[in-house]
Amino acid sequence: MIVQTKGVVLHSLKFQENSLIVHLYTADHGPQQYMVRNAFSSSKTALKASYFQPLQILEFTASFKNKGTLEYFKEVRLHPPLQALYTDPFKQMQTLFLAETLHELLRHEGPQPELFDLVEAAILWIDTHQNPVNAPLFLLLELTKYLGFYPEIEFIAAPFFDLREGRFLHEITPNTLSIEQSNLFKLLLQGRSFDMDEPTNGLQRREGLDLVLRYYTLHREGFKTPKSLEVLSSLFR
Repeated sequence: MIVQTKGVVLHSLKFQENSLIVHLYTADHGPQQYMVRNAFSSSKTALKASYFQPLQILEFTASFKNKGTLEYFKEVRLHPPLQALYTDPFKQMQTLFLAETLHELLRHEGPQPELFDLVEAAILWIDTHQNPVNAPLFLLLELTKYLGFYPEIEFIAAPFFDLREGRFLHEITPNTLSIEQSNLFKLLLQGRSFDMDEPTNGLQRREGLDLVLRYYTLHREGFKTPKSLEVLSSLFR
């Protein structure tokens, strides 16, 4: 069967001399893997490796057997071509971090069109806006709505956030954050868009990322802190 859909590149791996294995999260079929033959060839008809950079959004037609095997592209176009993600040093670090994190989170996730729309919107926002420093934080928290463990905010006025319970409490438990950390977590949860104003400084962003990723490790089995976090965090100092 031949399908037409959109997908976000999460990871690509060189295979043999001239080919790539590309991991995408697609709008209609969730995570898929594709073989791209001759990606490093000089042939004018071959799909180029540059099409498959991290977080590139593709519109394509491809084979679809749905048997867990590698699929093959028929036609591919950039939708749209991204620019700043691959030229701006800070956005490059954001791109590497988000691609690694999303690959870890979505490679076994089923198709969710609204989840795809959220990821696509985040990528376009980061690419086209001048200073999208808080966009990854907003995206990671919004993703938990689709992954099934968005924090409970009914008692957000309570002073302590329990990372394991995923809710605010009036008492201290082995998994509650400090009052200062809990207030920062509240601040993050009150964000309403990719351009949320808070946190306002690098130290808060770094700590906010650490807290959100700690939350993920407790609620997403097998989740590991991305290796690229340290590089991204260094830009917040």
